[in-house]
Amino acid sequence: MKRFIFFLSLIYYCPSMVLANPLLVTVLMVKNEELVMQSTLQPLVDAGITDFLIYDTGSTDQTIQVTQDFFIKNNITNFVIEQGDWVDFSTCRNRALQLAEQYFPQAIFMLMLDAEWILHNGEQLLQFCESEKFETKKLYFIKLNSDDVTFYHSRLIRCKQDVFFVGKVHEVPNILAQGSVPDIVYVEYQPTDSGFAKSCDRLAQDKQFLLQDFQEGKNLARTTFFLGYSAFAAGDYQEAIKWFKYRLTLFGYDEELFLTVCYLAEIYKIIDDSEKMIHFYFKAFCMRPNRAEPLVKLADYFYEQKSYALSYLFARHACTIPYPVGEVSLVNMQDYTFNRYGLLSATAYMMGDFKLGYQATLKVLEKHEDVKYLHDNLVYYEHELKIKKD
Repeated sequence: MKRFIFFLSLIYYCPSMVLANPLLVTVLMVKNEELVMQSTLQPLVDAGITDFLIYDTGSTDQTIQVTQDFFIKNNITNFVIEQGDWVDFSTCRNRALQLAEQYFPQAIFMLMLDAEWILHNGEQLLQFCESEKFETKKLYFIKLNSDDVTFYHSRLIRCKQDVFFVGKVHEVPNILAQGSVPDIVYVEYQPTDSGFAKSCDRLAQDKQFLLQDFQEGKNLARTTFFLGYSAFAAGDYQEAIKWFKYRLTLFGYDEELFLTVCYLAEIYKIIDDSEKMIHFYFKAFCMRPNRAEPLVKLADYFYEQKSYALSYLFARHACTIPYPVGEVSLVNMQDYTFNRYGLLSATAYMMGDFKLGYQATLKVLEKHEDVKYLHDNLVYYEHELKIKKD
């Protein structure tokens, strides 16, 4: 294993000494990320985070050099870069955690991020860690936003609590999170073209890892779900249907089961089986009536079919459902901030529900004021409401 230990000024490393005594160590597992290391690290440093463990799993580009240069330029003295062999996601992630605890034995928390995960409001994260310093929770959720989708990852870890990751791919901690970082602190994932291409190239490898876990009976429900998801992402819809339907026969995380049914509905829409699509979206809504997404998808489908009364019916109810605070799995923010109100704005006029349509149009314009057709809708509604007043 190659080891890169860097020190500046009077900071140095010796196996018998403590390198630092930090509140929070950022742990990154990376490979061939030279183009994005600076943009990943800069928000962390700007927030006042000063301690880093970088575990490189075999970069063949300038990731290590770029990272070292960044730390030196930004006067970061407490950082360690180690390079090891790639095995699988959980093995390598666990190795990174072990190294962090080895080099920072007095640290209280570890924040495990990935390249291109951009931290927002890191100052508040440090304040939160300070407030939780003497608590007993081992693991915390942190919000991740990506392309109008929100979900939560368990990536703030209290040190020396035997927290480790399981699963060769789509790995998760061995325990459930007991707390959450305030939502004002979040991570944004907007991959570059290179990052997106790497994810796509990894699909075949991911499938092999998942099949190994499946054959070994490891975390069967989650493994089956991601076998379905990997097939879906690869465009192999019949394979995805097979795995997702098998997932429905297994016990497991209820939000994941909800997503399984939603993916089945989406697949049947893609392959033009509207009867099964409708069935599965209804099933999804019945499973979690606190989630508006299935109703929004049905409203959108019926709008496309020019069945405006049905579209109005589903959109109207979707607009009464609060944003599902507390849900951990994928939540489509666009369905809550735009799609449902836009559909109601488009259909309420045809149903003569001018007041509700007017309110929906104003609601969606709060965050999407540049959408021209919504301003046109507003004019129509204002005209009708004025006539009604007269």
